[in-house]
This record gives sequence, structure tokens and C-alpha cells, in this order.
Amino acid sequence: MGHVGDIGESVITDIPFERVSKTTYPSQCGVPLEMMEDVMAKRKKSKLELTHPKAAGIDIGSASHFVAAPPDRDNEPVREFKSFTADLNGLADWLEACEIDTVAMESTGIYWIPLYELLESRGLTVYLVNAWHVNPNIS
Repeated sequence: MGHVGDIGESVITDIPFERVSKTTYPSQCGVPLEMMEDVMAKRKKSKLELTHPKAAGIDIGSASHFVAAPPDRDNEPVREFKSFTADLNGLADWLEACEIDTVAMESTGIYWIPLYELLESRGLTVYLVNAWHVNPNIS
């Protein structure tokens, strides 16, 4: 076993360095083809139920917020709004024009608070979402 040292020479080490998993393909890991086909057939049959058809999502940032509405609500369903008061009011106006009644927003730092309060005061249902609960691999 060896690796290259700081100045380019080969160094011998006692630490074994080998890849444990050679593949991520189930068929090459001994999973029977019939089992894979059964799982895929079940997966294709199951569909997610749309619970909030008038919902939008907001990615909160310190300088701007990105808002996504359903594609059938506007010609430009994803928009960026700055984090100034006038822009936040414009964001709320746009959501109302798109007939949005529910919003899910990512809780980044403290930047979500003004928008959360504004949207609630306009009568929207606001869900504050922790991105770590959706994907713990985010940095």
C-alpha cells in the first residue's frame, strides 16, 4: 500500500485503501431481477397526492428570495424578488394575482421573518420548512 508524499516520493502506509462497494447496481449486487421488476411496478403505480394545488414555494436568501408558483398560474412561474420592503410587497401581490393560498418557505437564518409576517397578514397559510428535514446532506 502506498501514496504520494508531500514532495512527490512514494510513501508506504499500513492503512488499507480499497473501495468497499464496487457497484450500486442492484442486479450486480445479487438482487434478483424479478424482485427489482416487482418493486419498479409498484413504484410506477403509486402516485403522490396533490394536497395543496394553490401552493407556492419560496427559497429565502439574505439579498433575494426565489418564488415558484404552479406553472399554470403565470407565464413566468419562477421569479426572484429582492428582500426590501417594496419587493416583499410585490412578491405578496404576485402570489395573490396567481391565486396562491398556501406557501412553504425555507427557514434560513432570520431572513424569513419579515416575509412570513407579511404573507400571514395577507391571509396566506405559511408553512415554515427546515431544509434539513427534507435533505440532511445539505451544507
